[in-house]
Amino acid sequence: MPQKNTITDLAAYIWQNIKKSTKLEYRIPPSGILEELFETLYFASMNSEEGELIKVRVAFYNPNEPVGFRRTRNIERYNYIPFGKPMPYDVKSIVKLSKSADPWSSSLAVYFDDDQELQIYGLIDQAVHTESYLNRESTTKPDQAGLFQVSIIGIGSLSVIREYDLIATFKQNILVTQFLDVLRFGPISRLLKAKAKNFTDEIIKFIVSNDFDVDIEDYEPTIHNIWRDTLSRILIHIRNYRHGGAFLISAETTGLKINYTVSYDRLHKSMARLLKWTIACDVVEEEISILGDRNMKMDLFNEYLIGKSKKKSSENELKGAIRFIASHSCVDGLILFDDDLFEQGYGVFVQDLHAPKYIYQATDNTGTESLLVRKSLSHYGTRHQSMISFCYANEGSIGFVVSQDGDIRAFTKAGDKLIMWESIKTHKYLKSAPSRRLPTTRLKSL
Repeated sequence: MPQKNTITDLAAYIWQNIKKSTKLEYRIPPSGILEELFETLYFASMNSEEGELIKVRVAFYNPNEPVGFRRTRNIERYNYIPFGKPMPYDVKSIVKLSKSADPWSSSLAVYFDDDQELQIYGLIDQAVHTESYLNRESTTKPDQAGLFQVSIIGIGSLSVIREYDLIATFKQNILVTQFLDVLRFGPISRLLKAKAKNFTDEIIKFIVSNDFDVDIEDYEPTIHNIWRDTLSRILIHIRNYRHGGAFLISAETTGLKINYTVSYDRLHKSMARLLKWTIACDVVEEEISILGDRNMKMDLFNEYLIGKSKKKSSENELKGAIRFIASHSCVDGLILFDDDLFEQGYGVFVQDLHAPKYIYQATDNTGTESLLVRKSLSHYGTRHQSMISFCYANEGSIGFVVSQDGDIRAFTKAGDKLIMWESIKTHKYLKSAPSRRLPTTRLKSL
C-alpha cells in the first residue's frame, strides 16, 4: 500500500521546492503559513456549495507586488482586483467565494499580512487563458500570478503548480511528486509513433503536392505532438466528468462486445486539417517576411489571412470532436479507437477475461525492468481488469483508464509483462520548446 502522508508533508515539500529556486521574486514564506494555506483548502474541498463540489484555485499573490514584476504588455495578461477589504482565509469564505471564482474565470489572491495571518485580498482575472493553455486548447502561455497556485481538484485533493510546472498533488493523504510523461517518452510513446504512420504519410503527401521544399523529419515532432495533445485532451475531459472512463487503441476487436458501433473519423481528419493549415500559414508568413515587393506582400498577406481563418476553424472542429468522443465515456464500457484514431464504438466490454496473475507498475517513463513493481490484479476493479486482460492478450494495444477520483493509468504489454503507468501527465504543465520556423516556399494548393 502507498505510504500515507499529511498536509505537513505537502507544505514541507513545497517549501523546499521554493527554497531551491534560483529565480525567486517573492520572499520565502514560513512553512507554517504554507501548512495553513493547504490545510484550509483541504477541508474546504470536503464541502459543497449549492449541491456542487468545490472548485477553486488560489494564487499565493502579494497584493503589494511591484509594477516591475509585470513581464509583458499583453492585453490579455491578468490583473489583480482587490476587495474593498480583505476577507478572512477560512473554509467558510473559500466555499462561499468558489461560486464566483471558478478556475476558468479567476483565482483567489491569498497572502499573509504583517501578523502572519493569511487573508483573501481579492481576485485574479483572465484565468480562462491559463486554463486553455493547461488543457491544451491554446498554445499561448500567459503569465501566472503569484509565487505558485494551488487548486482543489477533488474531495481531499489538491494540486500545486509553479510557472506551469506541476510540483505536487495531494490526494486522499497520498503525496505525489513524480509525474510520468508516457505520451512523450517510453514504450507507449513509441507505439503511438508507429500508429501515426498513416497520418504521417498523409502529411508527406500534402507537402509534396504543394512543392514544399522541406524535410518531413523536421515536422515529425509536430505530428506526434498533435496526437499526444489530442489524447491528453480526451483524458482531461473524461476526468472532468467525474464518472470514470476508459479508451483503448487497438487494431484488434476479437473478444470485444461493442454496444454502440460508430465509424467516426472526424477526430483524425480535424487533426490533419489543423496541421496542414498550420504548415500553410507558417510557409506564407515566412515568405512575406523576406519579400521586398509591397504588392506581392499584400497578395500573400490576404492568402495568409484566409489560411489563419481556416486554421482557427480546424482548431474549433478538433475541439468539438474531442468533446464528442469524451462524452461517450459517460456510458459504461470503454471507447474503442483503431490505430488511426478512428472511433469504432463505445460502451465496449471485454468478453473473454484472461488476465495475468500479476501486472508490473513502472516507476519511470521507459518501464525499466529493474524498477518495475509487481502488483496483484486483485488490487484493481472491473474496469482496470478488463483493460489489463485485453492489452495482455493483444500486444501493441494501448489502454487508458480514468478512475472516478481522477487518477489516470496507462497500460500496454512489453515482452511477457503487462506494464502499468500511473500519475501520468495530461495537462500542459511543462514549458514548451519554441516552435520551428518553416522553410520558405509558397502555398500552391491545399
